[in-house]
Amino acid sequence: MKDRFKPKDWERLLRLPIVMFQFVALADKQLQPEEASAFASEIQDALRYKDPLHRALFTDLADTANFKKAFEESMRITNTSVGAIEAEFKSARKILKKKLSGDEYNRFFASLTGTGMTVARSSGSGVDGVAPEEVA
Repeated sequence: MKDRFKPKDWERLLRLPIVMFQFVALADKQLQPEEASAFASEIQDALRYKDPLHRALFTDLADTANFKKAFEESMRITNTSVGAIEAEFKSARKILKKKLSGDEYNRFFASLTGTGMTVARSSGSGVDGVAPEEVA
């Protein structure tokens, strides 16, 4: 799956799960340790994903050097502005729409949304463990 993307595009896609994590985990303005632990577990369990892109991204993120690089760039983006976060998502979607079929695109985002819900549920607050801010 990785071979479909240019190296710079792959670097951007590696940031996508991290930006998604930050967006979900910080929706209630605080990062709970349970959320960070849930996200780390999701990355460590990369091979269980049926979606090949999700599996490939999380397999690469399980490498400490890849994660550190993607995390640092993600922090730069998320600390800039909401507009920067939106631009990051938009750019990633554009790359994915060019390289994936419609079914692959939808399957990937459904799988990534599952990770987001796992992170949101991990803190145990709100209905079904999800705070209202984390699904808005």
